[in-house]
Amino acid sequence: MEPTLEERTRKVLSRLRAQELAKNDYLLLRDLIQLRIDSGLTQKDIAEKLGISQQAISKFEKLDSDPRLSTLRLYAHAIGALVAHVVEKDNGQLLTVGDGWVQAKFETRVSSTRVPEFGFVPTKFTNKTTDFSLAA
Repeated sequence: MEPTLEERTRKVLSRLRAQELAKNDYLLLRDLIQLRIDSGLTQKDIAEKLGISQQAISKFEKLDSDPRLSTLRLYAHAIGALVAHVVEKDNGQLLTVGDGWVQAKFETRVSSTRVPEFGFVPTKFTNKTTDFSLAA
């Protein structure tokens, strides 16, 4: 049985929300690491401040890691950063509407650059509207 328009729309919205949440997590960690580097601090400096090993900082800084909020706060404090959390209701902001069609933006392209100490990392996310469209 073919899914209804409502079911397909809910699935697209769920996928968009999940991708946006993951992207924001990634950007937060990337920005913290970049601030550490810009501040002239090494992984060893941060490890000493926190009383842990440099290897633990290296593991934390892997951009596919999934650190706890308490760990992010400790790291942010050690590098002299403030982190703000924003929560907002998903009211379909991730969809664009035009010419009677709802177009999902869920194909993410990532550009990367070489950053000292931790290799190639994505630095820019751009969304490209796919050919997946639902009749409005």
